[in-house]
Amino acid sequence: MEYQDYFGFAIAKELIFGNGSIKYVPEILKDKLKVKKPLIVADPGVVKAGHVEGFVKNLEREKIPFELFDQVEPEPPIENVLDCVEKAKGKGCDSIVAIGGGSAIDLAKVASCLLKYGGDIRDYLGQENIPGETIPIVAVPSTAGTGSEVSAGAILSDVKTNTKVGVRSNHFRPRFAVLDPELTFSCPKSVTASAGFDVLAHAVGSYTMADHKCMPKGTVIFYGSNPFADPLATAAIELVGQYLRTAVHEGHNREAREKMMLASLLAGSAFSNTGVTMGHNITYPVAGITHAPHGVLLAVLLPAVLEFNIPVRMERLAHVAALLGEEVEGLSTAEAATKGIGAIRRLIEDIQLPSTLSQLGVKKQDIPVMAEKAMPVLSALPWNPRATSLEDLIGVYNRAY
Repeated sequence: MEYQDYFGFAIAKELIFGNGSIKYVPEILKDKLKVKKPLIVADPGVVKAGHVEGFVKNLEREKIPFELFDQVEPEPPIENVLDCVEKAKGKGCDSIVAIGGGSAIDLAKVASCLLKYGGDIRDYLGQENIPGETIPIVAVPSTAGTGSEVSAGAILSDVKTNTKVGVRSNHFRPRFAVLDPELTFSCPKSVTASAGFDVLAHAVGSYTMADHKCMPKGTVIFYGSNPFADPLATAAIELVGQYLRTAVHEGHNREAREKMMLASLLAGSAFSNTGVTMGHNITYPVAGITHAPHGVLLAVLLPAVLEFNIPVRMERLAHVAALLGEEVEGLSTAEAATKGIGAIRRLIEDIQLPSTLSQLGVKKQDIPVMAEKAMPVLSALPWNPRATSLEDLIGVYNRAY
């Protein structure tokens, strides 16, 4: 196998970060993108919180016509995307504003492709199958978690096969990402915890990824850990250690909400260029059984994955311990690395997320089946720093049980 001799980096083309920054979106549409009629894509949660109503009033004040699709489903099924496209088809929509969590932004990405190029969603599954630029997206995240506002990927549910499917292309990176921490104040405690742990999983998964020099030649989008992304990932880890507990238990703590949204941006920028360890990829068979939120699945699986990866990522996991505030002076590298994983387990407990597969309703006999389903994904995306056999994966699932 030939290996990559360079790394790359890309995020959303422009960023705006700050409390109240959603008010600048009409100006972005009119003066920067120069579009005429956006499609607003939102989930029922942000509608209920009043964020869409306030935004629509701003559009009306600026005399910007729009269409609204506010029925985004969690982990959106393919059919949900098609409903959105049907809503906008023939209405002259030349841009999309996605307001919500990762589901809304992911749906908007795929819809932007279908509105521009048509065809069947399945034609675009996988990596770099988008023909070119899609209609522009302005992503306005309402959670601090997925990093979808800067990433190149979209994850959908295929109800027919009971699996998750992905579309990845740098053409999917939003034209603008508008990060307004005030939108996260309305997030329920459970969503804050799950999304916030997703931030940590992105950051740790990026930082402990296979090195870019060990990635297969011809890799696109995900280049492996590298000197540009590493500082973003480590900064995110430190912020999560300092602020996630407060954001979960004191939802209106302005500083904690701001820092967690910054952590989400940093982690999203890192992992969407490096890729992540197998912690994310092995969640999909579990999701098919439990339908648990992605961040919850990561809380259950990430510690077991990190324990499996200790032999090849010991120094970096020792650094994770220090970033999370653990005292590591005088410890061996192995002891410090183990302490880092222990710190992650305590964080999971403190933010009241499940920590075992059995808590999610997975049965012991499900494990070999889940491992069989996960192996093709791991084989197609060989990014975990430690080579993983079917028996290894069964062991990881058993460790998480």
